[in-house]
Amino acid sequence: MVIGAGACSQTVPSLPADPPPLARYSEYPFGTETRVREVDQQTRILAALKPRFPDVRLLPRMIPAGGDWTALGAAYQRALPGWKKLPIGGDDPDGWRFAFTDGSHVVTVAGLRRAADRATPVTIYTDLPS
Repeated sequence: MVIGAGACSQTVPSLPADPPPLARYSEYPFGTETRVREVDQQTRILAALKPRFPDVRLLPRMIPAGGDWTALGAAYQRALPGWKKLPIGGDDPDGWRFAFTDGSHVVTVAGLRRAADRATPVTIYTDLPS
């Protein structure tokens, strides 16, 4: 019995557009100390995600000075209807993070804690096409 490819395929959602206040940058705008902290955070999150989502990749972003990260989780939840929150490891004393999954794909957003008057590095971890 032959089953057509269309009967077994699912449409892969695409990555939602960056909600405010996320911004892209072309050159890393943070210092060495911040980069070390960010790489440490990225390493811990990748270790948690890679076993279940081996194709996850990192997308660098930032929140400009004065931006507030707290609304990002709600924005992604609205953009990914039906997706569930995904716990990612324990507490992160140096930053914040949230993750959503549909069971097959993941979108995780994480950033470092910084003073409100300073820009904040943010990383999106996903296996969704852009």
